[in-house]
Amino acid sequence: MSEESVRKEFGFTNNKIWYERAVAWREAAVADGWSIRPTYEKHEPVERAAQLMKEGFACQILTRDNSTEKRKYAFEATVNVWAPDGMSILVPDVYDWQAIKAAVRTCSACGASDVDVHRYSFAGRCCEKCLPELKAKYEKPGWDN
Repeated sequence: MSEESVRKEFGFTNNKIWYERAVAWREAAVADGWSIRPTYEKHEPVERAAQLMKEGFACQILTRDNSTEKRKYAFEATVNVWAPDGMSILVPDVYDWQAIKAAVRTCSACGASDVDVHRYSFAGRCCEKCLPELKAKYEKPGWDN
């Protein structure tokens, strides 16, 4: 798995730019009215792990700078957002409230916008066209146990 795919999947990276983008995303969201609290209140400040809320949207942001430690990856930088319907959305790399709201009608698989969306797996969001393939890929027997 390439470093870029690891960053997209789990947020681990050695590229400080992605860390800085996640920090900027968090700061812009808070400036735009999202409430913020630490994810792990007794262990880490909001600067490292935060939960944000706005108008029913929930966001989890990790912005961990581990560059002074000996680790495989210097940074953890990830932003995940779930819409009020409980399904995840495609998150813009740069904070944009209008894009976040529009993502509620965007297929996370093919990117089709302004479409009716369907849930697959636990929180996946996709269009009608992508639904059969994604259900087959992620909803194996016992997936929801």
